[in-house]
Amino acid sequence: MTTDLTKPLNENELNELSSFLDRSGGSRRYAYTEGLLTAIASAPSMIPPSVWLASVFPGEAWESMEELEAVVQPLMRLYNSIINGLRRDELVFWTAFDNNVELIEWCAGYLEVVESDEIWSAELIPDAPSLEPWYAVVGEVPAIDAFVRPFDRLRTEIPQRALEMYAFWSDWRLNPSLAGGRIPAISMRIGRNEPCPCGSGRKFKRCCGE
Repeated sequence: MTTDLTKPLNENELNELSSFLDRSGGSRRYAYTEGLLTAIASAPSMIPPSVWLASVFPGEAWESMEELEAVVQPLMRLYNSIINGLRRDELVFWTAFDNNVELIEWCAGYLEVVESDEIWSAELIPDAPSLEPWYAVVGEVPAIDAFVRPFDRLRTEIPQRALEMYAFWSDWRLNPSLAGGRIPAISMRIGRNEPCPCGSGRKFKRCCGE
């Protein structure tokens, strides 16, 4: 039975996914993963699932293909929901993060993508939105406050900044000449003989590529 990867997660499915990520020693925690996926959906370079799945599961040892598929499929649905939300100018899974640790994790996951993207991290694109709020959360902008990070302000500021970031880079991808010339992006194309990113274990041409 094929899972519809465009179907939003219901509350129980989201809770199961977040619980797995938070308790697994080989996976990124849920807040980190949500931030990472939000940045991937917003990045100037196209980053395929075969790349970002490795970032979510840097040390996971799967007991079976069924276990892998049971986690990857809801993760893909989460990612698609984040993309669709951004297109509607909404962070669909953003919460206020009463726990500052989770807010830091969300921003750290976002910044992992920023710092791995040569276009984004180079800060050479005119008028690109500032990433200072993210770095302030993770404690890398001491000029804002040498002792206390202003979490209350940043918690309400970052969602709007994230939407602006998505809108800016979406427009830029459509017209990269805004930077003075085309900069090649990482291809989203998946090779026909590569493993399918849905986690089925089959080759792409025999699965979602059909």
